[in-house]
Amino acid sequence: MLAKHQIGVLSTGETTPDRDTKESDGVSTSDNEYPRISESKIQYQDFSLDLRKGVVWQLVHLTVPRYLEVVHNPVYVPNLRLFDGFMEAFSRTKWWVIPLVWVPTIIGFVIYGLQGNAPITAIERYLRPSSPQFSVLAVLLCLLVGLFFWTKLEYVKHRYLFHMDEKIPGSLGIFIHFILHGIHHFVPLDRDRLVFPPAAAIPFATLYHYFFSLFFPFTIKWLVTAGFLAGYILYDLIHYYLHHGVPTPDSYFGDLKTYHLKHHYKNPRRGFGVSNKLWDYVYGTVLELSLIHI
Repeated sequence: MLAKHQIGVLSTGETTPDRDTKESDGVSTSDNEYPRISESKIQYQDFSLDLRKGVVWQLVHLTVPRYLEVVHNPVYVPNLRLFDGFMEAFSRTKWWVIPLVWVPTIIGFVIYGLQGNAPITAIERYLRPSSPQFSVLAVLLCLLVGLFFWTKLEYVKHRYLFHMDEKIPGSLGIFIHFILHGIHHFVPLDRDRLVFPPAAAIPFATLYHYFFSLFFPFTIKWLVTAGFLAGYILYDLIHYYLHHGVPTPDSYFGDLKTYHLKHHYKNPRRGFGVSNKLWDYVYGTVLELSLIHI
């Protein structure tokens, strides 16, 4: 996959006959592979991760520079364990859980907003089906406003929160960062650790709904929240597709796949847009797609 999209080589611990390969302490090594991976550990220059244990509690004891060395050198480790014990099951989410949970939620928000019993403001007369001035276009406009808000949040959180890197504040910061995004850069091909678990997303969705309520009347805030959540669903599903789908190379998603993979494997400090590149262009963080030969 990486070769097809002109990205590079993902460290897997596997070696080929034409490599200068040796064995040291049970770790398969080669001059071209970093970090070095065996069945029991991942070996970095001056520290290692024990794959027989949950990696989260090992990472929080690292310095921030060492932690960044881990997350910015992606590896392929099947069935990587984050935690020991019952918490491990909660660290995995199938992609189809996202639409299963959030599509009915969005539909419910739209219906509740349109049929609400709150007093109708002047602008809301275009949004209530009981009003003779009701307009489907006005409803769609509110949904698009929410979608637009999501695209901005997608960029801001990815650039300033998920890639705060050297500004991560110690062990607690490492823990939070790894759970939110570091795990994805560490093992980007892990299918069950790509989309955001609904249980963790609900508090954030609630927070943004109350944020919208500060600026919009009853019906509009529910519609804007619905559009915002629709943007989130599209983001999560597009993100999953970019990693595990096979889009036509010259298509929109083919271009976006190459763009996003280069963010992972070439330059994590640029290319923060996932579902689109809009804000990368606005803020000058576009990741150029010129071929980089390995």
